[in-house]
Amino acid sequence: MTKDTSFREHHRNESDDGGEAAVPSYVASKTLHSQIDSSVESIESDGRIHFAVKSDGDDILDHLGLAPNMIKEAGQANNAKPTTSPDCTRPPKMAILMLAVGSRGDIQPFIALALALQRFGHRIRLATHSLFQPFVEEYGIEFFDLGGDPRTLMSYMVENPGLMPGFVALHTGEVGARRKTMQGIIYNCWHACFRSDQIVLHKHMNIGSNDRRKDVSPKVQRPFVADAIIANPPALGHIHCAEALGVPLHIFFTMPWSPTKEVAHPLANVRSNDNEVKQSNLLSYLLVEGMIWQGLGSIINRFRFKYLALDPIHPTKGPMILHTMNVPHSYCWSPSLLPKPKDWAENLAVTGYTSLDALNNYAPSSALVDFLAKGSRPIFVGFGSIVLGNPEEFLVLVRKTRSILQTRMVLALGWSGLEGDIQESEDLFVLRDDCPHEWLFAQVACVVHHGGAGTTAAGLRAGVPTVTVPFFGDQFFWGDAISRAGAGPQPIPYKTLTAVSLSQAILSALSQDVVACAKTLGARTQSEDGELGAVENFHACLPNKSLCCALTDRAACWRLISTTTLLSPLAATVLRKEGLIDWDKLELHRSVNYDIVHGPYDPLSGAAWAVTDLIVDGFRGMGEMIAEVAHVPIVAHRATKRSLARLKEAKIGQNPAATTTKQHTATKAEMATHKHIGGYMLTGILRISKAAIRAPGAFTSAMAQGSHDMPRLWGDTTVRPTTSTTGVRSGISNGCKELVLGVYDGTAGLFVQPVTGLINGGLLGLAKGTAKGLLGFPIKFFAAANGIVGHPLRGIDVAISRALKSDGMKAIKTQRMLQGEYEFAAASETQKHEITDKWYKLVDELGGGP
Repeated sequence: MTKDTSFREHHRNESDDGGEAAVPSYVASKTLHSQIDSSVESIESDGRIHFAVKSDGDDILDHLGLAPNMIKEAGQANNAKPTTSPDCTRPPKMAILMLAVGSRGDIQPFIALALALQRFGHRIRLATHSLFQPFVEEYGIEFFDLGGDPRTLMSYMVENPGLMPGFVALHTGEVGARRKTMQGIIYNCWHACFRSDQIVLHKHMNIGSNDRRKDVSPKVQRPFVADAIIANPPALGHIHCAEALGVPLHIFFTMPWSPTKEVAHPLANVRSNDNEVKQSNLLSYLLVEGMIWQGLGSIINRFRFKYLALDPIHPTKGPMILHTMNVPHSYCWSPSLLPKPKDWAENLAVTGYTSLDALNNYAPSSALVDFLAKGSRPIFVGFGSIVLGNPEEFLVLVRKTRSILQTRMVLALGWSGLEGDIQESEDLFVLRDDCPHEWLFAQVACVVHHGGAGTTAAGLRAGVPTVTVPFFGDQFFWGDAISRAGAGPQPIPYKTLTAVSLSQAILSALSQDVVACAKTLGARTQSEDGELGAVENFHACLPNKSLCCALTDRAACWRLISTTTLLSPLAATVLRKEGLIDWDKLELHRSVNYDIVHGPYDPLSGAAWAVTDLIVDGFRGMGEMIAEVAHVPIVAHRATKRSLARLKEAKIGQNPAATTTKQHTATKAEMATHKHIGGYMLTGILRISKAAIRAPGAFTSAMAQGSHDMPRLWGDTTVRPTTSTTGVRSGISNGCKELVLGVYDGTAGLFVQPVTGLINGGLLGLAKGTAKGLLGFPIKFFAAANGIVGHPLRGIDVAISRALKSDGMKAIKTQRMLQGEYEFAAASETQKHEITDKWYKLVDELGGGP
């Protein structure tokens, strides 16, 4: 058995050519990139995208619908305010899930933030790689394993930096292996939202682990369901899990990920003249996220469709989804190094560097203390989590540099791959164990590192000059930022690094001006409280009114049916045990609705999207019916072989018990490989039938959505946001709205658009407004005609699909009930009486009913 057998066995029906339900195919052609007049000139050796952009960035982003705020608090749709606690202006105590993917430098800020949130009474679960489990639990934080090995990823990134892999990686299957790893991580993002243990986790973990222990972390036994999610962008399941659960999402990251005109995306290398630089910077974010979606969009859509029972996202809507949803972000770098861009909204904050209070517990080795005390301050050299391709060559370079400078050095091995006995000297100390950067950097004269966000923060806070040797990705970005701030020389890419160039950079860093600048910057960054800033921004962006329980200071998860009364697990359990409510009167509460728009930008691509999906279903069904023809003789042939084998064993007098055991084992293996006779035929017939039944609704709803959004392409700002069709009722509602408002907007546009254009742009604006009105008139009527038919049919389709497959909500309800029982057992009698007293008071205030 190969190491990834367990994953393939679980997902053999979830591959691109298998499964009980087809995921609409991922169409990559003519997507976002075709809407931009840009040229990707080259992929740099460091993996960054080198490109030039000539289009108007504002118009393109407006076409993509980035302006409207599409996050809605639950209850706003029907203008009903939830009945909550009078103290709901303050955030309630919540169970917060943190999703963090990356190296140690990416995980450490989450630990610092988790400790700060715990001081406010929140329960924190940090889901990340198993490699960091001891690191996380050392600080008393609940751990959940997302799978994946960051060391393998770092080694891959050094060989294939950036977004575009090399030919060797494609040829050897490395790209496919990384896709499988990301698929496992994305699936485990959902498990982390509500599992109280990890019984099934290892079927998806690190794609290939044979370890199926019941629980990797014995401490994770208390029932858990996320009331909010904090994640970094590489944990790609974040927004989709938040949409399925109906909970707030907050992004917490170490580098810019939100579009701005002031700086380009850290993974893009933009070339433009002075007049185009702002637009190029803005569009670099769209291009980078578009390329990420090209590679992983099919995995994400399969995850949404099969695991979360959510509609797949159209390729034109996948990139920039965090920004179309106006998801709040907290960026943990110092505004002294990189101020918050002026074009960022209020929900995007630069909160400052975070730091862990590890110094009190750290005891350095006596050898390190002696080395630091014997002479002048040394130079620190270390690349942290980077896995070097040729570590011995790097060691030779370090020795040559030390010889040229005649200075003392501390060489940190990290994940470099250097092993064995490395000869030390009076001027060279080899640091093999972990050592807090905050402690060590305060003892050195200059730091030489790879430019990772965490190491950059430690160097700046220590107030020492920095020499950056970037390998890939955002390391170049931070190296340039340090150089612009005057705290170090220009970064030296590792592939061009020599002993001479490194020596010159260190001498430059030790100049009087750079040392003074580094000290000033260090004093500023040390005065910042990044953890508190991130907590305050997180709390400020929460929809408190739809989060608070009406009876406790905890987050609400239940709503009394046909009312606006919100209850926490503890409150609901107390009231049920007192006989005041029944479980069948409660439904899961959604504190936030992320109304993700799934459709295309024009009716033609919408029709193509729907037709392609139906054709794929049809051909798969025919393929399964044809497979039945080959399936029958195979099963018959193997059954004959088993019968002959049994006769032979009987003749030679083999133990009957052993023979029976072998037969049972062989039968189980056969059943695992083949369906029963007629199984493929039945599956194929059902698949073709489903495609035929879905065809009218899928076609007309896709045409309606495409027609609805099409006026955005010529800058029509009157296009209304749409809401998702989640069932029959919402389908009928959306169809009626599309009919009425489509006819109204199409007719009104003939008059409103020219007048608006005249006011804003004079005669030229009048001409443009008239053109927009004339173009929009037939398109909006067409959307109305298709919407009144397509949306109700789509609602019926969604309702039937959800009735036939699980969307995970049953497991969530069970966990919420268990959570209530757990909290009830831990609650005091005083707390229980307070809940019932508040209930009676609430009933009286509402006139006899909640």
